[in-house]
Amino acid sequence: EKVKSLPSGKAVRIEVTCHRSKDADEGQQELDWVVPMRGGPSYEVKLRANFVLPDLVLSSAQVDFGRVLVGQVKRITIKLRNEKAVPVEWDYKAPRNKFGKPLPPWETAYALSPSSGRLLSGETAWVTVSFTPMASKTFHQKLALRIVDNPNKKILSLHGHGDALRCEIRPSSRFELGPVLPGNDQCTREFSLHNPTDYPITVYSVDFDREYIEEEEMLKLYPGYSSYNIAELPVRGAGAGTWPEVAEHGNKLRREQERKEAAERRRKERAEAIANGEEPPPESDQEPGGADEEPGQDGAPEMDPSAFPIRVPDADRLSALVVGPPACGKSAVAGALAARDGRRALTLDEVVEWALSGPPSMRAQADREMRVRLLEAKAQAEEQHERHQAELAAKAKGNFVPEPLAHHSFSVEDVAHLIRRRVALPDCNCGVIFDGLATKFMASQELAAEAIVRGLEERLVVLGVGLGGHF
Repeated sequence: EKVKSLPSGKAVRIEVTCHRSKDADEGQQELDWVVPMRGGPSYEVKLRANFVLPDLVLSSAQVDFGRVLVGQVKRITIKLRNEKAVPVEWDYKAPRNKFGKPLPPWETAYALSPSSGRLLSGETAWVTVSFTPMASKTFHQKLALRIVDNPNKKILSLHGHGDALRCEIRPSSRFELGPVLPGNDQCTREFSLHNPTDYPITVYSVDFDREYIEEEEMLKLYPGYSSYNIAELPVRGAGAGTWPEVAEHGNKLRREQERKEAAERRRKERAEAIANGEEPPPESDQEPGGADEEPGQDGAPEMDPSAFPIRVPDADRLSALVVGPPACGKSAVAGALAARDGRRALTLDEVVEWALSGPPSMRAQADREMRVRLLEAKAQAEEQHERHQAELAAKAKGNFVPEPLAHHSFSVEDVAHLIRRRVALPDCNCGVIFDGLATKFMASQELAAEAIVRGLEERLVVLGVGLGGHF
């Protein structure tokens, strides 16, 4: 740009733009720009630019999942770090079909969560790679992470092998019993079952095993299915019973159905008595198991105690609290400890949400009053937060993204009481394993820890995972 005339005391703005192709090398670029002055001295301006190519550093570019059973999910967490001086925006595009729609889960062995992000200089993010084999074979895949303003993609090489459970019938799967007279039980053939896999298996008859039939009915009614009709549940060991959450929901629906049938029978009995000119039986003031039923009345229990026959005496019962930084594997440790010793794995949010749902074991007057008070406090906090976000949105000039409510402020005494009521259920007969201190119902993890200590009357041990000796 040529400046023809610049009056005394005036200024002119000159914009200098530096361009460089995406495939050029990184580094500093310098230019000595001489500004000539007509009738005066020339000025030398040194222009310097530092060209930085946005990039990510992966904690591991190759991930080996090993052997995973078909239908199960294994997750591995990797770290993304931005060591460049500029922000980095990245994303991963999951495979799609020819119509541009995402492939269903049974057609993709690997998935990445989250699938996009933005990192400032020096920031770190954790992403989870999941492997779900749907066949007994080896799965190789490369996930390409696209980086804005970088023509090169970050490649994540994944490897895993799917194993299938199977059983062999020996010496043959076909037997000829021949002719036999009615009532004769002497015509028999023996066969053996062989497990050729490296995993323990449970064998049952889908036609005659009553537990299997009941479990299938419960799974049909379970609400935790995704849009693809898939539900993710904890891995069960060989011989383990139905998942507690599935059994609880199924038993709840069964009790509701029994109450409806009992009410219908009473209605018919009263109608028949009135039609026959007899005095009808007295009408019950409330339904069995209704909202006003006190614990210990004739309503069905929340859990069947016979499903948890092993009970550790209170004096010998030992519970654990597993703590650690995010994505350190503490949830896996908590789940493994719970499965090994028959303890119940819980989180504080699960305990509070269970109590707020109005379970049968919390129908005493004091429990109902506490539940109503906590629900009112929760609703009031959410309403105030929504009003505050609306005020911020009205003041904002551009697009405003509302922030979710970070946490509620339930007291230590209230949460400790809810913990005591929850661990009194039969599924906690051997103790509990608390998975971390993160909760949306308390103001800090310190308060959460205090609530757990107060709520567990038995002995408690604290286990640190991934703390590197700073525990």
